[in-house]
Amino acid sequence: MSVFSYFQGLVLAVSRLEDYGLAKTVTSNSESRPSGELFINIEVELIDNSVLFIREYISAKQEKIEHFSYAYQYQSADESLIFRYDNANHKPALSEKEHKHLRNGEIIIYPLPNIELIIDEILDWLTT
Repeated sequence: MSVFSYFQGLVLAVSRLEDYGLAKTVTSNSESRPSGELFINIEVELIDNSVLFIREYISAKQEKIEHFSYAYQYQSADESLIFRYDNANHKPALSEKEHKHLRNGEIIIYPLPNIELIIDEILDWLTT
């Protein structure tokens, strides 16, 4: 899979929020590097004024996407965190690099999530 195909898949997955009538605006852009790497930024403002931010720095190695860094942050209208999945370094270091920040401030070990899982989590949040 190319990085551009991957990016298109992300945009398509996010469009589910539009399909349900839950997205007010979706902004997406990408910046490619000559080495084949891609920076991805997607921002989705939802009807309750919450916002999903997607940021990834990826490359394709042997048809497999490699994530150098990622963050999928969902926050409420008042900018308080609902959840964030990322692989940022922490001090003190976590036992695993990939993790999830919860609304209550807890950090749990969590592998790189599929975008569909994140969209489902947002749909659950907005519809319950």
